[in-house]
Amino acid sequence: MSAQRQPIIARTATRRRLCWTPRNPLSQGTGAFYLWADLSHASQGNVRAWAQRFLADQGVAVAPGTAFGSIGEGWIRIALCGGRDELVTGLGRLPAR
Repeated sequence: MSAQRQPIIARTATRRRLCWTPRNPLSQGTGAFYLWADLSHASQGNVRAWAQRFLADQGVAVAPGTAFGSIGEGWIRIALCGGRDELVTGLGRLPAR
């Protein structure tokens, strides 16, 4: 691993640990700096529409899982590219299970 990538990998690992809560357990993706969250309990079978409403109502952008194929229905993808405080605030707005 290059010395340039080490800080990025460490920051991503820290953000993943920070974001996981018993209130809304998240799937630790195996690539890049993304997390997956199961929102099937809140999306009523249309995660794309739910993600659009969530952005309009809460000001938080997430990618609907269906953008990555039909198997993603009910899931959202969260990019860990924002600042720590923004991530905590945004994740805190996700509906609890």
